[in-house]
Amino acid sequence: MIQPSEVVSVIRHEVRPGHEGAYEEWTREVLPIARTFDGHHGVAIVRPPDGSRTYTLVLPFDTLAPLRAWPD
Repeated sequence: MIQPSEVVSVIRHEVRPGHEGAYEEWTREVLPIARTFDGHHGVAIVRPPDGSRTYTLVLPFDTLAPLRAWPD
């Protein structure tokens, strides 16, 4: 469950047609690792609506410092 946060990062990825399954697999591998970072409060994935290929990831942090330390 995502906790209330002071800082939120929003990342959008446009996935190439036919690569949605690979992207979903990548999120299943990466998200458990992301949860181990201090100050990070999970990830919400907003899957694209019909007709779109843009996934939106919402990453809340407790303060700005952990967001700045977040890997690029």
